[in-house]
Amino acid sequence: MISALIIDDEPPARRQLRRLLAAWSDIQVIGEADSAATAVQRIRASPPDLVFLDIALPDGTGIDVVESVGPLQMPLTVFVTAYDVHAVQAFALSALDYLLKPVEPERLHVALERARDRLRASAPNTPSAETLSQLSAVLGVAPTRFRRRWLVDDGRRQLFVRTDTIDWIEAIRHGVALYIGAERYELRLTLSHVKGQLDPEDFVQVNRSQIVNLRSVKEVQPWSHGDAHLVLQNGRRLSWSRRFRRASEQ
Repeated sequence: MISALIIDDEPPARRQLRRLLAAWSDIQVIGEADSAATAVQRIRASPPDLVFLDIALPDGTGIDVVESVGPLQMPLTVFVTAYDVHAVQAFALSALDYLLKPVEPERLHVALERARDRLRASAPNTPSAETLSQLSAVLGVAPTRFRRRWLVDDGRRQLFVRTDTIDWIEAIRHGVALYIGAERYELRLTLSHVKGQLDPEDFVQVNRSQIVNLRSVKEVQPWSHGDAHLVLQNGRRLSWSRRFRRASEQ
């Protein structure tokens, strides 16, 4: 039995795909998701064998889902899209399948046969970096190796926050804290891991425990012995140590 998860923000599209999949006795739809954040949560909680992933979701894209789950942890993925078929073919590599809305039974049959073959071979192929880059082009998003969004928990729900909205980041006991305006979100990641996924043109580590978004800096105030204070747009002050200041200027 192949377990499948349907990710689409349109209820009619989810119903249609579920109805079509019911014709295959070896396919079991174990759940649905209507947003990128919910999709990531469900894939992590109970990974299916196969994911039908809508490219455009209300809170992000298929790229965000893959990046948040992790390309190596992502189940076999079939993208579902309403984009023009010629654009879709630009990223439809042999290792990846896609379905064009409205989904046609014949096309779904082809996608399922490919999925069965890969699952039998115990080698489900996840979207590659090249595939995600081509998908970015289809979506009109500039390809980048840096993280665009982060999945966070505000205590009530999980949601995506855009990297460019983060004012500063601080190492804490069990991970890092992201500060966006008056909001604070925690992630169980190391500061060095987060730094490696940020564009160094925009984010700079200013001391051992803090990284700042240069777009959020209002003023640099020289202090002593080469150290400085950064004043952010919201009035927050961060120390910029001489050692990290020199490193950022190289």
